[in-house]
Amino acid sequence: MGDDGCSASELRRRYHMGGDLKDDSLTAPQLRARYGIKKNTAEFSTKTGGARSGDMTSSVWPLAAVLALVLVAILFAVRTGGSK
Repeated sequence: MGDDGCSASELRRRYHMGGDLKDDSLTAPQLRARYGIKKNTAEFSTKTGGARSGDMTSSVWPLAAVLALVLVAILFAVRTGGSK
């Protein structure tokens, strides 16, 4: 039976805590409603979602700093004649 013809009180009685239906017969949105879990709307493939909003600069800057230090060390070693 679809949810289209049911009243709100009937849906609450069926789907919320203590409802008539078991968890294994509910859909994901119905389970989220039953247990009060917020819908996951984060889009992790773009910059609009995720914990860091898809921002790669947090991982690129430390890598760039390490590479710059290695490059400076190599240039310093070459200019001073290397190891003696």
